[in-house]
Amino acid sequence: FLGETLSLSQWLMIILVVAGAALISVKPHAGGLRFASAKALTILFVAAFIISMAFIATDQATDRASAWAVQPWRAISMATTLMVLTLRPGAWADLKIVLARPKPSLMLFATEGVMAPIAALLFIWAVALGPVSLVSTVTSTRPLMVLILTTVLSTKMWNVLGEPLDRQTLGIKIISTLMIVAGVIGLGWS
Repeated sequence: FLGETLSLSQWLMIILVVAGAALISVKPHAGGLRFASAKALTILFVAAFIISMAFIATDQATDRASAWAVQPWRAISMATTLMVLTLRPGAWADLKIVLARPKPSLMLFATEGVMAPIAALLFIWAVALGPVSLVSTVTSTRPLMVLILTTVLSTKMWNVLGEPLDRQTLGIKIISTLMIVAGVIGLGWS
């Protein structure tokens, strides 16, 4: 259907990345380890399935048009869908509270107004240039950035997130991140 073929080594690297991404959601609990709640995992699996369908649709669209032509339609569709799904009576009041404070307003503008659109455009450009299965796997390197940022922002100096920085939690995060990075590097060599 997509006209893409993956080698055995590419499949193995994809499995390694997925396993690393799953492991990163493991938390220490009562002397052992446990995954996130069943509800959270179900929501994540549904989201992953929907995102996968979107990746495939984007791949098909970029076969017929440039990333520059696809991105505006993707942005308009996403904005419309999000507005419909999240519009509720208290949403405007919540937005006014956020916008009344300079720091949250700046963060909202920087992340959602600048960084997210640039990241989305870069993603579509990558899909236009390479197989969607590989591009979607490489996007799984986000946990590496999350690991670095959450570790820095959870130190005593910053403590913005209030996440634990104990040895066991850091160990799990580091192992899962190394699995993801190793898988992505392996894909690059495949």
